Amino acid sequence: MKHLSVLLAIGLLVAGKPGDGVPEKEPAKLDGKWERSSRQAMARIADWDTPGGQTFAFFIIGVNSKPVEIMGDKLFFQSGDKAKELKLSLDLKKSPMEVDAEVGKGEIVFRGIYEVGKDALRLCFSRKDRPKEFKNTTETPFLEFKRK
Repeated sequence: MKHLSVLLAIGLLVAGKPGDGVPEKEPAKLDGKWERSSRQAMARIADWDTPGGQTFAFFIIGVNSKPVEIMGDKLFFQSGDKAKELKLSLDLKKSPMEVDAEVGKGEIVFRGIYEVGKDALRLCFSRKDRPKEFKNTTETPFLEFKRK
């Protein structure tokens, strides 16, 4: 019985507290530098002059040619010679997992879905309705990255 108690205690220590697991550790998987690994994403720039439209366009143009870096809830990218920053909000309970990107004080610039593996990151964004699948269209640019 004593051995069973020791094994149970070790099991609880290894298992951690309730709620521990992959979803809670997911944001840390995103941290690092990422470079594009697939063809260029398409984007419709017709809404360039709408709120957030310019940021969306600069993001798509920037990530098509330069790496991005994710640190915590921030995504950094280059647009021309200017460094830009987006704040990311993740919903790990959805499938596929969801991400919102915003600039400034809560202005949602675009909504997306994502998947992350050890060395691969897939993102699909939209300025309007959140994409349901990873598909590259002018309304939902699809981006694939590899860890740099």
